[in-house]
Amino acid sequence: MKVIMFDADNTLYRIKNKELLYDLLLENISNRIKEPLDRLRERFFNILETLKISSDPNIRSREYLLMKLGLDYDTSKEIVKDFYDNLLNNLELVKGVVDFLDMFYKRGYILIIFTDEYKKYLKMKLRFLGIESYFYGFITPEDVGTMKPSKEYYLYVEKMGFSLSEIVLVIGDNYEKDLALAKELGLRTAHLTLDKQCRADVCFVDYYDLIRKVNL
Repeated sequence: MKVIMFDADNTLYRIKNKELLYDLLLENISNRIKEPLDRLRERFFNILETLKISSDPNIRSREYLLMKLGLDYDTSKEIVKDFYDNLLNNLELVKGVVDFLDMFYKRGYILIIFTDEYKKYLKMKLRFLGIESYFYGFITPEDVGTMKPSKEYYLYVEKMGFSLSEIVLVIGDNYEKDLALAKELGLRTAHLTLDKQCRADVCFVDYYDLIRKVNL
């Protein structure tokens, strides 16, 4: 079998209007806890920067962040749901990704997503974009017990019934998080980037470009 691994956010799809989405999120929180928006914004991003250091999936969840702001769990879940409802309408696929997925799916390649997005929200995004059915499986923080970067994301394919030698390409948009450890394991890497300095085996600007540059 031949396996291609994909990061998800900013690799398969991108989120438009991120600032607006966070403004709506903060307004929602501000209304719930009756805290002035300016003060809440500062507190929110200070806590976010602190939590981003952790590799613990529980600490990195959005619900955990909102609870640190003083919200209870049920309210946090409700606000996160509202956030993702708004987010879905601001998703766009990376140029050429459907043609790339369709081509290799029809050739019998095994397509797997490895991401530090939580499975529930990952599937929600893929379903909304109409590309979930292309993927054999998903490797998420719930599976490996840690956030990226970690070699566990690549080694987990063995638990899915594949070997590392069957991975023909690992695709991501963040070299350090998605690709550096894959290269250490001897895997071929492809970096979605506009940067002219290429540390991956292949660098590409969209999936039509990747189709031209890889021979799998």
